[in-house]
Parts: sequence; C-alpha cells; structure tokens
Amino acid sequence: MTISASMWTSALPVRFKLLTAIAALTCVAATDAPLVGMWGAGDALLALDAQGGRLQVGCSLVRFAPVRPGADGRFSTSAQVEQISIMPRVSEGDDDAELPEPAERPATLSGRIGGGSVDLSLTIDGQPPRALHLMLGQRSNPARCL
Repeated sequence: MTISASMWTSALPVRFKLLTAIAALTCVAATDAPLVGMWGAGDALLALDAQGGRLQVGCSLVRFAPVRPGADGRFSTSAQVEQISIMPRVSEGDDDAELPEPAERPATLSGRIGGGSVDLSLTIDGQPPRALHLMLGQRSNPARCL
C-alpha cells in the first residue's frame, strides 16, 4: 500500500501514525552518528562529542574515540586512562619540561544508554571493572586533583 500525503493527514488512524513516527525515530537513532552529551553523578563526569569523549572519575581521566551505540543502546570502546593526581609538585627553579608525563594505561569502556541515563563499566587492565550509573545533564562533584 502506498501512502500519499493526503492519506497521511486524514485517513490513517492516529495509532498507525504514531507507530510510523516511532519506527522512523528508531531508524535514525540506530545510525552511525556518534553519541553527544554530558552525564554525571557523584565524582564522575562523562562528556561526549563527535570527536570522542572523556570520563573523569576521581583523579582518573579516561579518553576514548567517539561512541556509537547500537540499536539496543549498547556500546564498547577501547580507552586510555591517565592518573591526574600523581603529578609531582614543581619546586622553585624546576622546569615543567623535566616533569614526567602521567603514565597511560589501556582500558575498555562499555555500557548501555537509554532513558536519560547511561550505565558504564570501566575496566582498566589489571583491575576489576568499576560500574557507574550516570544521569543526563546531572552535575558531578569532581575530585580536586593536582
């Protein structure tokens, strides 16, 4: 059955129109567009844009490529974690260029997004996974790190 514009506005039941609109939105949501937004809770803040994302948890900063969830909202990506609290203090006369760079460790960030929240699992090599539940648009109380 072909639906013309005049049929769409008058003859079709409202339920059919609603189901068609939901199906169209579902198809759009399942495209390869990267996830964009900001989620937070406790001392964790997740910020995503088209170039990638960062997750700050305590004094750890996790950087990763753009997140593209599947149709079910699940995603997984490799990441790099750097500790931002272990930087030594600079004494008078010391040169910043002589300070060591924070060591990066490989990690995996996986989760599921839906309903204004995201459930994350951060697995840093050699450590047990850490589970996080973050809310869209919620502010966090980040740790004070050096």
